[in-house]
Amino acid sequence: TAPTTESPGLPRTLGLDVSLTVGASPLDGSGLARGLALSWRTPGPGRLLRWGVRGSYSLTPDAWVDSASLQRASVLALGGVSGRGALAPFAEVGAGWLMLVVDKPARREGDALGLTTRAAAGLRWKAGDFALRGALGVDLDGVRVDGRRRWTWAPGLELGLER
Repeated sequence: TAPTTESPGLPRTLGLDVSLTVGASPLDGSGLARGLALSWRTPGPGRLLRWGVRGSYSLTPDAWVDSASLQRASVLALGGVSGRGALAPFAEVGAGWLMLVVDKPARREGDALGLTTRAAAGLRWKAGDFALRGALGVDLDGVRVDGRRRWTWAPGLELGLER
């Protein structure tokens, strides 16, 4: 047998995923939110479980009253399951912090202490050292609007490249 150049204690993949996202506007605004997400996942016990973190940013131009744009940033802890093989299904859930900014002409408002949860499922196609990930997800965001916490659903799609 040929010798391997990999260290036996190091994983072959890093678990990093960079994704393009598109989805419903936060706060039931109009238009589509477009953005980026960066995730890191590591195998848990049994290699089917995965744990990690996800950071995301999206922008929805002219989505709110008086042509205000909405900016959304979040950081979540993730947990999920992932199949094995070249084409494998996955599902994950997460919970964490959310910041929502409403950019109005000559004024900026928002909530820097929002809460968010997420559920997503999709397919991962592994080709060599990289994998393509496609997912359908839904976020449940809770932000303060006029002094009261308002909860809204935001479904979306994402396409990512994992290493």
